[in-house]
Amino acid sequence: MNNNDRLPNDGQGAAVQLMGKRAISEAVAEAAARFASCGSDRPLRVIGLATRGIPLAERLAAKLNEMGVPAQPGSLDPSFYRDDIHVRSEIKMPADGLPALQDLDGAGVILVDDVMHTGRSARAALTALSDLGRPAFVKFWVLVSRPGREMPIVPDLSGLTLQGRISGEVRVSLEETDGEDVVRLFEEETK
Repeated sequence: MNNNDRLPNDGQGAAVQLMGKRAISEAVAEAAARFASCGSDRPLRVIGLATRGIPLAERLAAKLNEMGVPAQPGSLDPSFYRDDIHVRSEIKMPADGLPALQDLDGAGVILVDDVMHTGRSARAALTALSDLGRPAFVKFWVLVSRPGREMPIVPDLSGLTLQGRISGEVRVSLEETDGEDVVRLFEEETK
């Protein structure tokens, strides 16, 4: 990373762009190619975790459908299944209308999220899924996998895997939610 990669961040530390629009699009296409064989003999549900996993799941399902693999997108907000709900300062209400979650028994499920860090959202999503049915299998795709797991959970596939000690926050912005496709690392300011 060089100084040309750093972006202004309104006093919150330097921001480094990790992925742009093209890299995000390529990551979705690669995930679709890798997961295409999963839906060959059973219904395939592509479930996005709130908030930014939802548009990524919609993109992945659309790409799978373009490839001739029937895939139904859906959404899941596992906030109330988190084991740290009592210490979180912000709790989102679960999203209404979860079309892909009505018939999970025997279906293949691909869970989609923007960033996997501690693994707590993934664990909560798996717990929520178990209350909604018994899928034939569950795969996990994240756009960015970063170190710092607190749970023994790893994604099956990621668009970008960060290595080593990462200080700061990885933020994903998507056109559907933020008006642009970009992944940035906001480095913590040293005092």
